[in-house]
Order: sequence, then C-alpha cells, then structure tokens
Amino acid sequence: MLTYVHLIRDFTLEETILAKAAWKKILSQAERKVKHYHADNGRFVDNGFVDSCNDKDQKLTFCGMVAHHQNGSIEHKNKILTQGARTLLLHGMRIWPQMINSMFWPFCFKAMTERMKSLQVNLDGSTPESIMQRFL
Repeated sequence: MLTYVHLIRDFTLEETILAKAAWKKILSQAERKVKHYHADNGRFVDNGFVDSCNDKDQKLTFCGMVAHHQNGSIEHKNKILTQGARTLLLHGMRIWPQMINSMFWPFCFKAMTERMKSLQVNLDGSTPESIMQRFL
C-alpha cells in the first residue's frame, strides 16, 4: 500500500484541497488517478471537499461516527507510522537533546512514511515505491 504524507500548516479547507491536489499530481505522474476516497467525518464532509471530489468524478464515502475501525488496513498503517515516527523522534531527542524536540513530529512522520515506501516488501519482493516506478 502506497502511503503519502503532505505537511499542512493548519486543518483548513484550502490546505486540505492543496494536499489532495499534491496527491493527484503524484499519481498522475504514474498515469494513475484517484477513483474513491473513504474519509472520516471531519474536514472531508465540508462542501468544498465534496465538490472537489464531484468535479473530478471521485466517489466519496465516510466512516460512521466514532467508527474509524471500519478501515482496518489504514488504521494498522497509521499505527506502524505513528510508532516509527515516535521512535525516530525519541532517538533524535536522545542523541541531540538541545536541538531536537517535539516540533519535529511532522517531519519524523513524513520520514517514516518515506522509509516504509522503500523498505516494506510484499510477497513478490516489490516495494510500494518500486511498484509506482514501474508506471513512470
């Protein structure tokens, strides 16, 4: 499963649409497109996000209220990325305590995502990154 993390300044509609566009750009480089989003009921229920999906003929479904368990594979991926990012952050804080603090959390999360793209190997020996490279 290919994972993409886009750093945003705040959780506004504009930032969410920018992140969506960045993901679309990465996929379009591999001649792929998003057909469906399964989102929570937060920012993604906003009319602007729904309109953005409708404009691009993308299906949008939502998990039930307080039912994030509906997408187990994503929740598992979030757990792995969160634990890995926490490990990277704590290691940095231990090695260089005067420079590394919790402000580095988003960067550690992104670094862990990049690491998983290149190191996680499926049954046929492919990584998510190598699968995307086939289409570039």
